[in-house]
Amino acid sequence: MYRAWAISGAILLLCACDVVEKRYQAFSDIPQQDSVRSWLPDFFPETAVDITFVSNLDMNTFHACFSQPAADKNDLLKTASRATAEGLAWLNQQNVNIVRAACFRSEYNKWGEARVGYYIVGKLLADNRYYIGSMGDEQAERYCTSGAVRRTSPRSLTD
Repeated sequence: MYRAWAISGAILLLCACDVVEKRYQAFSDIPQQDSVRSWLPDFFPETAVDITFVSNLDMNTFHACFSQPAADKNDLLKTASRATAEGLAWLNQQNVNIVRAACFRSEYNKWGEARVGYYIVGKLLADNRYYIGSMGDEQAERYCTSGAVRRTSPRSLTD
């Protein structure tokens, strides 16, 4: 019996070791050299607050939840292509209460390094709260309206 528990514990430990979760009160609290900035696309708003960031190194994916201050009038979803109904449903499996969703293609990360990636962003029911997740080519084709994967994000949506 003890051996079974020890093996189960070891498996759980090995499976969870490449998932990293970090929390920040504001984007400005993320240290300049923190690897979180290498995951975030260039369009991630620098006005973001109450950030929860989770990366899965094994799957090479991340997702984050964040808020934008009420004073920030930029709607992150206005500059992107809409997500499909299937994309919205997938997002709601990840984080409930998402009411709208859009897709982005970014060519740079927050360090300014070339890193082409596809992202789906959902607006939560809560005021000014968002969910962002990275996705692969196949997911982008499935979850984004036609042409969305060819779009490039602006260098910054907060400028």
